[in-house]
Amino acid sequence: MVTVHSVSVQTDFGGDDVDGLGQPSRVFARRLSWILAIATALLATGISTGAVSDAVGRLRYAFGIGSSTQYRIPSQLVEDVGIDGVILFKQHDINDDGFLSLREFEPIAHQLLDIKSQKQAVDRNSTIEQLDEVVTVETFFKPLLMSSLTKDLNSDYTAVPGSLDPMMGLKKWKTPAAEWKNFAAGHFRQFLPPQNEELFPGKCYYIIEPIVMEKGPSISSNRYLPPSLNRDSWVMVHSLLAMFHPVPFVYGRFAPQGSVACIRAFNSDYVDIMFRIHAEFQLNEPPYYPFWFTPGQFTGHVIISRNSGRLLDFTLHVPNDKRLNVDMEWLTDSEENMEVDIGFMPLMELRVTRSSVPAELDGVDIRSVHVNASSGKPDDTLSTIEWTEEVSEEETVRSLEVKLFPFKKALQEDEDQPGFAAIARQQLAVYRFPVMVMMSLPNGTMVHSANANDLLDKEQVMALSKHTYEDPSEVVYHNLLKEGLAKGQPYL
Repeated sequence: MVTVHSVSVQTDFGGDDVDGLGQPSRVFARRLSWILAIATALLATGISTGAVSDAVGRLRYAFGIGSSTQYRIPSQLVEDVGIDGVILFKQHDINDDGFLSLREFEPIAHQLLDIKSQKQAVDRNSTIEQLDEVVTVETFFKPLLMSSLTKDLNSDYTAVPGSLDPMMGLKKWKTPAAEWKNFAAGHFRQFLPPQNEELFPGKCYYIIEPIVMEKGPSISSNRYLPPSLNRDSWVMVHSLLAMFHPVPFVYGRFAPQGSVACIRAFNSDYVDIMFRIHAEFQLNEPPYYPFWFTPGQFTGHVIISRNSGRLLDFTLHVPNDKRLNVDMEWLTDSEENMEVDIGFMPLMELRVTRSSVPAELDGVDIRSVHVNASSGKPDDTLSTIEWTEEVSEEETVRSLEVKLFPFKKALQEDEDQPGFAAIARQQLAVYRFPVMVMMSLPNGTMVHSANANDLLDKEQVMALSKHTYEDPSEVVYHNLLKEGLAKGQPYL
Protein backbone atom coordinates (compact mmCIF):
# COMPACT_ATOMS: atom_id res chain seq x y z
CA MET A 1 0.00 0.00 0.00
CA VAL A 2 1.34 3.45 -0.91
CA THR A 3 0.60 6.45 1.30
CA VAL A 4 0.76 9.88 -0.26
CA HIS A 5 0.83 12.18 2.77
CA SER A 6 2.49 14.99 0.79
CA VAL A 7 -0.51 15.30 -1.53
CA SER A 8 -3.16 17.63 -0.15
CA VAL A 9 -6.85 17.46 -1.00
CA GLN A 10 -8.18 20.04 -3.44
CA THR A 11 -11.23 19.17 -5.53
CA ASP A 12 -12.36 22.53 -6.83
CA PHE A 13 -11.56 22.06 -10.50
CA GLY A 14 -13.87 24.84 -11.72
CA GLY A 15 -16.91 24.78 -13.97
CA ASP A 16 -17.60 23.72 -17.52
CA ASP A 17 -15.94 25.67 -20.34
CA VAL A 18 -17.93 26.42 -23.46
CA ASP A 19 -16.28 27.15 -26.80
CA GLY A 20 -17.32 29.72 -29.37
CA LEU A 21 -19.81 27.31 -30.91
CA GLY A 22 -21.81 27.08 -27.72
CA GLN A 23 -20.83 23.46 -27.10
CA PRO A 24 -18.98 22.11 -24.06
CA SER A 25 -15.30 21.92 -24.91
CA ARG A 26 -14.17 20.12 -21.74
CA VAL A 27 -14.94 16.81 -20.11
CA PHE A 28 -15.36 17.58 -16.43
CA ALA A 29 -13.28 15.45 -14.07
CA ARG A 30 -15.54 15.80 -11.02
CA ARG A 31 -16.43 12.12 -10.57
CA LEU A 32 -14.13 9.15 -10.68
CA SER A 33 -16.47 6.82 -12.58
CA TRP A 34 -15.51 7.86 -16.10
CA ILE A 35 -11.82 8.05 -15.19
CA LEU A 36 -12.02 4.51 -13.86
CA ALA A 37 -13.84 3.35 -16.99
CA ILE A 38 -11.15 4.81 -19.28
CA ALA A 39 -8.34 3.45 -17.13
CA THR A 40 -9.90 0.00 -17.02
CA ALA A 41 -10.47 -0.10 -20.78
CA LEU A 42 -6.95 0.99 -21.66
CA LEU A 43 -5.28 -1.22 -19.08
CA ALA A 44 -7.20 -4.14 -20.57
CA THR A 45 -5.63 -3.42 -23.96
CA GLY A 46 -2.15 -4.11 -22.62
CA ILE A 47 -0.88 -1.00 -20.79
CA SER A 48 1.35 -2.33 -17.99
CA THR A 49 0.55 -1.55 -14.36
CA GLY A 50 4.26 -1.45 -13.54
CA ALA A 51 6.01 -2.62 -10.43
CA VAL A 52 5.03 -1.58 -6.91
CA SER A 53 8.66 -0.71 -6.20
CA ASP A 54 8.53 2.37 -8.43
CA ALA A 55 5.03 3.42 -7.38
CA VAL A 56 6.18 6.36 -5.27
CA GLY A 57 8.28 7.77 -8.08
CA ARG A 58 5.43 7.41 -10.53
CA LEU A 59 3.05 9.11 -8.11
CA ARG A 60 5.45 12.01 -7.79
CA TYR A 61 5.30 12.38 -11.58
CA ALA A 62 1.51 12.02 -11.69
CA PHE A 63 0.84 14.54 -8.95
CA GLY A 64 3.58 16.99 -9.87
CA ILE A 65 5.21 16.73 -6.44
CA GLY A 66 8.33 18.84 -6.44
CA SER A 67 7.08 20.99 -9.34
CA SER A 68 4.33 23.53 -9.88
CA THR A 69 0.89 22.05 -10.45
CA GLN A 70 -2.51 23.65 -10.77
CA TYR A 71 -4.45 21.11 -8.74
CA ARG A 72 -4.03 18.40 -6.11
CA ILE A 73 -5.31 14.83 -6.21
CA PRO A 74 -7.57 13.63 -3.34
CA SER A 75 -6.08 10.60 -1.59
CA GLN A 76 -9.44 8.79 -1.72
CA LEU A 77 -9.43 9.15 -5.51
CA VAL A 78 -5.98 7.57 -5.61
CA GLU A 79 -7.25 4.56 -3.66
CA ASP A 80 -10.32 4.15 -5.88
CA VAL A 81 -8.73 4.70 -9.29
CA GLY A 82 -5.25 3.36 -8.58
CA ILE A 83 -1.85 4.68 -9.50
CA ASP A 84 -2.13 3.82 -13.19
CA GLY A 85 -5.54 5.43 -13.51
CA VAL A 86 -4.22 8.68 -12.07
CA ILE A 87 -1.10 8.57 -14.25
CA LEU A 88 -3.23 7.85 -17.31
CA PHE A 89 -5.36 10.92 -16.57
CA LYS A 90 -2.27 13.03 -15.88
CA GLN A 91 -0.60 11.95 -19.13
CA HIS A 92 -3.53 13.25 -21.18
CA ASP A 93 -4.18 16.35 -19.07
CA ILE A 94 -1.43 18.11 -21.00
CA ASN A 95 -1.99 21.60 -19.56
CA ASP A 96 -2.36 20.24 -15.99
CA ASP A 97 -5.62 22.01 -15.22
CA GLY A 98 -7.65 19.09 -13.83
CA PHE A 99 -9.79 18.77 -16.94
CA LEU A 100 -9.64 16.87 -20.20
CA SER A 101 -10.62 19.14 -23.04
CA LEU A 102 -12.04 17.49 -26.13
CA ARG A 103 -8.65 17.93 -27.80
CA GLU A 104 -6.94 16.19 -24.88
CA PHE A 105 -9.58 13.46 -24.85
CA GLU A 106 -9.35 12.85 -28.62
CA PRO A 107 -6.32 10.48 -28.51
CA ILE A 108 -8.03 8.41 -25.79
CA ALA A 109 -11.15 8.13 -27.93
CA HIS A 110 -9.08 6.82 -30.85
CA GLN A 111 -7.47 4.25 -28.56
CA LEU A 112 -10.76 3.04 -27.14
CA LEU A 113 -12.38 2.79 -30.56
CA ASP A 114 -9.54 1.34 -32.62
CA ILE A 115 -6.92 -0.58 -30.66
CA LYS A 116 -8.97 -3.72 -29.95
CA SER A 117 -10.16 -4.22 -33.53
CA GLN A 118 -6.66 -3.45 -34.84
CA LYS A 119 -5.05 -6.17 -32.71
CA GLN A 120 -7.74 -8.68 -33.66
CA ALA A 121 -7.23 -7.95 -37.38
CA VAL A 122 -3.44 -8.37 -37.19
CA ASP A 123 -3.73 -11.61 -35.21
CA ARG A 124 -6.32 -13.00 -37.61
CA ASN A 125 -4.26 -12.30 -40.71
CA SER A 126 -0.86 -13.37 -39.33
CA THR A 127 -1.68 -17.05 -39.10
CA ILE A 128 0.58 -19.44 -41.04
CA GLU A 129 -1.14 -22.73 -41.78
CA GLN A 130 0.67 -26.07 -41.84
CA LEU A 131 0.18 -26.43 -45.62
CA ASP A 132 1.48 -22.93 -46.37
CA GLU A 133 4.88 -22.05 -47.72
CA VAL A 134 6.93 -19.79 -45.44
CA VAL A 135 9.33 -16.88 -45.97
CA THR A 136 11.44 -14.95 -43.48
CA VAL A 137 11.51 -11.19 -43.92
CA GLU A 138 14.52 -9.44 -42.38
CA THR A 139 14.79 -5.78 -41.37
CA PHE A 140 17.72 -3.55 -42.25
CA PHE A 141 17.65 -0.28 -40.35
CA LYS A 142 19.82 2.70 -39.51
CA PRO A 143 18.22 5.52 -37.49
CA LEU A 144 17.66 9.02 -38.80
CA LEU A 145 20.78 11.17 -38.98
CA MET A 146 20.01 13.84 -36.40
CA SER A 147 22.66 16.05 -37.99
CA SER A 148 20.52 16.20 -41.15
CA LEU A 149 17.74 18.13 -39.39
CA THR A 150 17.52 21.85 -40.05
CA LYS A 151 16.44 22.88 -36.55
CA ASP A 152 18.70 23.35 -33.54
CA LEU A 153 16.61 21.08 -31.33
CA ASN A 154 18.72 21.44 -28.21
CA SER A 155 18.34 25.21 -28.04
CA ASP A 156 14.68 25.08 -29.07
CA TYR A 157 13.36 22.59 -26.54
CA THR A 158 15.74 21.98 -23.66
CA ALA A 159 16.18 25.62 -22.72
CA VAL A 160 12.87 25.61 -20.81
CA PRO A 161 13.21 23.65 -17.53
CA GLY A 162 10.65 20.90 -17.20
CA SER A 163 9.52 21.07 -20.83
CA LEU A 164 8.81 17.81 -22.66
CA ASP A 165 11.15 17.03 -25.54
CA PRO A 166 8.88 16.50 -28.60
CA MET A 167 11.70 14.57 -30.30
CA MET A 168 11.81 11.92 -27.56
CA GLY A 169 10.23 9.19 -29.69
CA LEU A 170 12.59 9.91 -32.57
CA LYS A 171 15.67 9.96 -30.35
CA LYS A 172 14.73 6.62 -28.77
CA TRP A 173 14.11 4.93 -32.13
CA LYS A 174 17.53 3.35 -32.60
CA THR A 175 16.58 -0.19 -33.65
CA PRO A 176 13.74 -1.79 -35.62
CA ALA A 177 10.71 -3.16 -33.81
CA ALA A 178 11.45 -6.64 -35.21
CA GLU A 179 14.70 -7.94 -36.71
CA TRP A 180 12.81 -10.60 -38.65
CA LYS A 181 9.36 -12.08 -39.04
CA ASN A 182 7.87 -15.07 -40.84
CA PHE A 183 4.99 -14.77 -43.28
CA ALA A 184 3.03 -17.24 -45.35
CA ALA A 185 3.56 -16.84 -49.09
CA GLY A 186 -0.20 -16.44 -49.35
CA HIS A 187 -0.11 -13.28 -47.21
CA PHE A 188 1.48 -11.50 -50.17
CA ARG A 189 -1.61 -12.09 -52.32
CA GLN A 190 -2.61 -8.58 -51.28
CA PHE A 191 -0.05 -7.31 -53.81
CA LEU A 192 -1.74 -9.17 -56.69
CA PRO A 193 -4.27 -7.38 -58.90
CA PRO A 194 -8.00 -7.97 -58.30
CA GLN A 195 -9.18 -11.42 -59.33
CA ASN A 196 -10.59 -12.03 -62.79
CA GLU A 197 -8.95 -8.91 -64.21
CA GLU A 198 -6.79 -9.06 -67.31
CA LEU A 199 -3.04 -9.13 -66.74
CA PHE A 200 -0.74 -7.01 -68.88
CA PRO A 201 2.58 -5.23 -68.28
CA GLY A 202 2.00 -1.69 -67.06
CA LYS A 203 -1.37 -2.49 -65.45
CA CYS A 204 -1.63 -0.41 -62.26
CA TYR A 205 -4.06 -0.80 -59.37
CA TYR A 206 -4.43 0.22 -55.74
CA ILE A 207 -3.42 -2.01 -52.84
CA ILE A 208 -4.74 0.66 -50.46
CA GLU A 209 -6.91 3.32 -52.03
CA PRO A 210 -6.49 6.96 -50.97
CA ILE A 211 -9.18 8.54 -48.81
CA VAL A 212 -8.10 12.18 -48.74
CA MET A 213 -10.94 14.49 -47.82
CA GLU A 214 -11.73 17.48 -50.02
CA LYS A 215 -10.74 19.86 -47.24
CA GLY A 216 -8.05 19.17 -44.68
CA PRO A 217 -6.41 15.89 -43.66
CA SER A 218 -8.30 12.60 -43.77
CA ILE A 219 -7.35 11.86 -40.17
CA SER A 220 -6.49 14.12 -37.26
CA SER A 221 -2.89 14.92 -36.36
CA ASN A 222 -3.88 14.75 -32.70
CA ARG A 223 -3.84 10.98 -32.31
CA TYR A 224 -1.43 8.21 -31.37
CA LEU A 225 -2.96 5.09 -32.91
CA PRO A 226 -4.15 4.40 -36.46
CA PRO A 227 -7.77 3.73 -37.44
CA SER A 228 -9.12 0.19 -37.44
CA LEU A 229 -7.53 -2.21 -39.93
CA ASN A 230 -10.72 -3.41 -41.54
CA ARG A 231 -9.27 -4.72 -44.82
CA ASP A 232 -6.78 -7.51 -45.43
CA SER A 233 -4.60 -5.31 -47.62
CA TRP A 234 -4.31 -2.76 -44.81
CA VAL A 235 -3.36 -5.50 -42.38
CA MET A 236 -0.62 -6.85 -44.66
CA VAL A 237 0.99 -3.47 -45.27
CA HIS A 238 0.66 -2.67 -41.55
CA SER A 239 2.33 -5.96 -40.59
CA LEU A 240 5.31 -5.22 -42.83
CA LEU A 241 5.76 -1.60 -41.77
CA ALA A 242 5.36 -2.53 -38.09
CA MET A 243 8.68 -4.35 -38.36
CA PHE A 244 10.29 -0.90 -38.41
CA HIS A 245 8.16 0.73 -35.73
CA PRO A 246 5.09 -0.59 -33.86
CA VAL A 247 2.78 2.30 -34.83
CA PRO A 248 2.53 2.69 -38.61
CA PHE A 249 -0.37 4.42 -40.33
CA VAL A 250 -0.95 2.61 -43.63
CA TYR A 251 -2.32 5.77 -45.20
CA GLY A 252 -1.16 9.22 -44.31
CA ARG A 253 -2.99 12.39 -43.39
CA PHE A 254 -2.23 14.12 -46.68
CA ALA A 255 -1.76 13.27 -50.33
CA PRO A 256 -0.22 11.29 -51.88
CA GLN A 257 -1.98 8.53 -49.98
CA GLY A 258 -2.31 4.79 -50.15
CA SER A 259 -0.36 2.02 -51.84
CA VAL A 260 -0.27 1.39 -55.57
CA ALA A 261 1.12 -1.57 -57.55
CA CYS A 262 2.00 -2.16 -61.18
CA ILE A 263 2.68 -5.36 -63.13
CA ARG A 264 6.16 -5.30 -64.63
CA ALA A 265 6.24 -8.81 -66.08
CA PHE A 266 4.45 -12.14 -66.02
CA ASN A 267 4.37 -15.66 -67.43
CA SER A 268 2.03 -18.60 -66.96
CA ASP A 269 3.20 -19.19 -63.38
CA TYR A 270 4.55 -15.97 -61.84
CA VAL A 271 3.99 -12.23 -61.72
CA ASP A 272 6.63 -9.55 -61.08
CA ILE A 273 4.98 -6.58 -59.36
CA MET A 274 6.51 -3.23 -58.43
CA PHE A 275 4.78 -1.10 -55.81
CA ARG A 276 4.92 2.23 -54.03
CA ILE A 277 3.60 2.86 -50.52
CA HIS A 278 2.89 6.17 -48.80
CA ALA A 279 2.56 5.75 -45.05
CA GLU A 280 3.46 7.44 -41.76
CA PHE A 281 4.60 6.48 -38.28
CA GLN A 282 3.55 7.94 -34.94
CA LEU A 283 6.66 7.99 -32.73
CA ASN A 284 5.37 9.51 -29.49
CA GLU A 285 3.13 8.42 -26.65
CA PRO A 286 1.37 10.54 -24.00
CA PRO A 287 2.27 12.82 -22.29
CA TYR A 288 4.35 13.87 -25.31
CA TYR A 289 2.45 15.51 -28.14
CA PRO A 290 2.10 13.41 -31.34
CA PHE A 291 5.16 13.27 -33.60
CA TRP A 292 4.65 12.25 -37.26
CA PHE A 293 7.46 10.58 -39.22
CA THR A 294 6.72 10.46 -42.95
CA PRO A 295 9.19 8.87 -45.40
CA GLY A 296 9.03 10.28 -48.91
CA GLN A 297 7.90 6.86 -50.09
CA PHE A 298 8.43 3.13 -49.74
CA THR A 299 9.13 1.31 -52.97
CA GLY A 300 9.83 -2.31 -53.79
CA HIS A 301 8.80 -5.37 -55.72
CA VAL A 302 7.40 -8.84 -55.22
CA ILE A 303 7.63 -11.91 -57.44
CA ILE A 304 4.82 -14.30 -56.55
CA SER A 305 3.02 -17.21 -58.17
CA ARG A 306 -0.27 -16.33 -59.77
CA ASN A 307 -2.10 -18.55 -57.27
CA SER A 308 -0.10 -16.90 -54.40
CA GLY A 309 1.17 -20.28 -53.20
CA ARG A 310 4.87 -19.46 -53.74
CA LEU A 311 6.96 -16.36 -53.21
CA LEU A 312 10.26 -15.97 -55.06
CA ASP A 313 11.35 -12.51 -53.95
CA PHE A 314 10.25 -9.46 -51.96
CA THR A 315 11.94 -6.15 -51.14
CA LEU A 316 10.69 -2.88 -49.65
CA HIS A 317 12.75 0.20 -48.86
CA VAL A 318 12.85 3.98 -48.46
CA PRO A 319 14.94 5.40 -51.33
CA ASN A 320 18.13 6.98 -49.98
CA ASP A 321 19.59 8.48 -53.15
CA LYS A 322 18.62 12.01 -52.07
CA ARG A 323 20.12 14.10 -49.27
CA LEU A 324 16.76 14.31 -47.51
CA ASN A 325 14.06 11.66 -47.65
CA VAL A 326 11.86 12.05 -44.54
CA ASP A 327 9.36 14.70 -43.48
CA MET A 328 8.58 15.22 -39.78
CA GLU A 329 5.77 17.14 -38.10
CA TRP A 330 4.92 17.44 -34.44
CA LEU A 331 2.34 19.21 -32.34
CA THR A 332 3.63 21.91 -30.00
CA ASP A 333 0.47 22.59 -28.00
CA SER A 334 -3.09 21.46 -27.47
CA GLU A 335 -4.31 23.79 -30.25
CA GLU A 336 -2.61 21.56 -32.85
CA ASN A 337 0.04 24.10 -33.85
CA MET A 338 2.76 22.26 -35.72
CA GLU A 339 6.53 22.35 -36.18
CA VAL A 340 8.08 20.73 -39.25
CA ASP A 341 11.48 19.53 -40.34
CA ILE A 342 13.10 17.24 -42.89
CA GLY A 343 15.93 14.76 -42.52
CA PHE A 344 17.79 11.80 -43.93
CA MET A 345 17.13 8.12 -43.21
CA PRO A 346 20.21 6.14 -44.30
CA LEU A 347 18.61 2.69 -44.30
CA MET A 348 15.04 1.45 -43.93
CA GLU A 349 14.56 -1.81 -45.81
CA LEU A 350 12.86 -5.23 -45.71
CA ARG A 351 14.09 -8.27 -47.68
CA VAL A 352 13.26 -11.97 -47.76
CA THR A 353 16.14 -14.32 -47.00
CA ARG A 354 15.19 -16.69 -49.82
CA SER A 355 12.22 -18.02 -51.76
CA SER A 356 9.41 -19.65 -49.79
CA VAL A 357 9.76 -23.18 -48.41
CA PRO A 358 7.15 -25.62 -47.05
CA ALA A 359 6.03 -24.92 -43.50
CA GLU A 360 6.99 -28.48 -42.60
CA LEU A 361 10.55 -29.09 -43.77
CA ASP A 362 12.18 -32.49 -43.28
CA GLY A 363 9.57 -33.34 -40.68
CA VAL A 364 10.19 -30.12 -38.71
CA ASP A 365 7.62 -27.34 -38.28
CA ILE A 366 9.48 -24.15 -39.29
CA ARG A 367 6.61 -21.67 -39.13
CA SER A 368 8.29 -19.85 -36.23
CA VAL A 369 11.90 -20.61 -37.24
CA HIS A 370 14.20 -18.18 -39.04
CA VAL A 371 14.50 -19.43 -42.62
CA ASN A 372 17.91 -18.69 -44.14
CA ALA A 373 19.44 -19.24 -47.56
CA SER A 374 20.54 -22.78 -46.68
CA SER A 375 17.10 -23.88 -45.45
CA GLY A 376 15.56 -26.52 -47.69
CA LYS A 377 16.62 -27.31 -51.23
CA PRO A 378 18.41 -24.73 -53.39
CA ASP A 379 15.98 -22.82 -55.62
CA ASP A 380 17.21 -21.39 -58.90
CA THR A 381 13.76 -20.42 -60.19
CA LEU A 382 14.42 -16.71 -59.72
CA SER A 383 17.65 -16.74 -61.71
CA THR A 384 16.28 -18.86 -64.56
CA ILE A 385 12.78 -17.44 -64.90
CA GLU A 386 11.67 -16.31 -68.37
CA TRP A 387 8.87 -13.82 -68.81
CA THR A 388 6.19 -14.04 -71.47
CA GLU A 389 5.59 -10.28 -71.45
CA GLU A 390 7.45 -7.49 -69.66
CA VAL A 391 8.30 -3.80 -69.59
CA SER A 392 11.33 -2.01 -68.14
CA GLU A 393 11.58 -0.98 -64.49
CA GLU A 394 11.81 2.66 -65.58
CA GLU A 395 8.53 2.43 -67.46
CA THR A 396 6.88 0.71 -64.52
CA VAL A 397 8.06 3.40 -62.10
CA ARG A 398 6.61 5.99 -64.46
CA SER A 399 3.27 4.18 -64.52
CA LEU A 400 3.20 4.14 -60.72
CA GLU A 401 3.76 7.89 -60.64
CA VAL A 402 0.93 8.51 -63.10
CA LYS A 403 -1.39 6.34 -61.01
CA LEU A 404 -0.59 8.38 -57.90
CA PHE A 405 -0.48 11.72 -59.71
CA PRO A 406 -3.00 11.55 -62.60
CA PHE A 407 -2.35 15.17 -63.53
CA LYS A 408 1.00 14.12 -65.00
CA LYS A 409 -0.71 12.06 -67.67
CA ALA A 410 -3.44 14.62 -68.23
CA LEU A 411 -0.96 17.43 -68.77
CA GLN A 412 1.32 15.47 -71.05
CA GLU A 413 -1.39 14.02 -73.26
CA ASP A 414 -3.71 17.00 -73.68
CA GLU A 415 -3.98 16.86 -77.48
CA ASP A 416 -6.57 19.64 -77.57
CA GLN A 417 -4.09 22.12 -76.05
CA PRO A 418 -0.64 21.09 -77.30
CA GLY A 419 0.90 24.37 -76.13
CA PHE A 420 -0.05 23.71 -72.51
CA ALA A 421 1.09 20.11 -72.82
CA ALA A 422 4.52 21.25 -74.02
CA ILE A 423 4.84 23.63 -71.05
CA ALA A 424 3.80 20.86 -68.69
CA ARG A 425 6.44 18.54 -70.11
CA GLN A 426 9.15 21.13 -69.50
CA GLN A 427 8.05 21.55 -65.89
CA LEU A 428 7.70 17.85 -65.22
CA ALA A 429 11.18 17.28 -66.61
CA VAL A 430 12.71 19.23 -63.71
CA TYR A 431 10.26 18.14 -60.99
CA ARG A 432 11.68 16.34 -57.95
CA PHE A 433 9.79 15.16 -54.87
CA PRO A 434 8.30 16.65 -52.74
CA VAL A 435 7.85 20.30 -53.83
CA MET A 436 9.48 22.44 -56.51
CA VAL A 437 9.65 26.23 -56.84
CA MET A 438 9.79 27.11 -60.54
CA MET A 439 10.17 30.37 -62.44
CA SER A 440 9.41 30.22 -66.16
CA LEU A 441 8.55 32.40 -69.12
CA PRO A 442 5.00 32.38 -70.57
CA ASN A 443 6.18 29.96 -73.29
CA GLY A 444 7.32 27.48 -70.64
CA THR A 445 11.06 28.15 -70.86
CA MET A 446 12.46 27.29 -67.43
CA VAL A 447 14.45 30.19 -66.01
CA HIS A 448 15.17 29.00 -62.48
CA SER A 449 14.02 26.24 -60.11
CA ALA A 450 14.79 24.75 -56.71
CA ASN A 451 13.60 21.81 -54.66
CA ALA A 452 12.06 22.49 -51.25
CA ASN A 453 14.60 20.16 -49.64
CA ASP A 454 17.43 22.25 -51.10
CA LEU A 455 15.83 25.47 -49.87
CA LEU A 456 15.80 24.04 -46.36
CA ASP A 457 19.33 22.67 -46.58
CA LYS A 458 20.71 22.81 -43.06
CA GLU A 459 24.15 24.20 -43.84
CA GLN A 460 22.71 27.08 -45.85
CA VAL A 461 20.02 27.92 -43.31
CA MET A 462 22.39 27.70 -40.32
CA ALA A 463 24.97 29.89 -42.08
CA LEU A 464 22.36 32.58 -42.69
CA SER A 465 21.03 32.40 -39.13
CA LYS A 466 24.40 33.69 -37.89
CA HIS A 467 24.17 36.85 -39.98
CA THR A 468 20.53 37.90 -39.84
CA TYR A 469 17.69 38.39 -37.37
CA GLU A 470 15.18 37.42 -40.04
CA ASP A 471 13.78 33.95 -40.57
CA PRO A 472 16.62 32.21 -42.47
CA SER A 473 14.18 30.26 -44.65
CA GLU A 474 12.56 33.52 -45.78
CA VAL A 475 16.00 34.89 -46.66
CA VAL A 476 16.73 31.77 -48.73
CA TYR A 477 13.44 32.15 -50.61
CA HIS A 478 14.04 35.86 -51.17
CA ASN A 479 17.48 35.09 -52.61
CA LEU A 480 15.95 32.47 -54.88
CA LEU A 481 13.54 35.03 -56.32
CA LYS A 482 16.35 37.52 -56.91
CA GLU A 483 18.39 34.86 -58.68
CA GLY A 484 15.43 33.98 -60.86
CA LEU A 485 14.86 37.60 -61.86
CA ALA A 486 18.52 37.98 -62.72
CA LYS A 487 18.53 34.85 -64.86
CA GLY A 488 15.39 36.02 -66.62
CA GLN A 489 16.87 39.35 -67.74
CA PRO A 490 18.46 37.99 -70.97
CA TYR A 491 15.01 36.88 -72.15
CA LEU A 492 13.44 40.32 -71.77
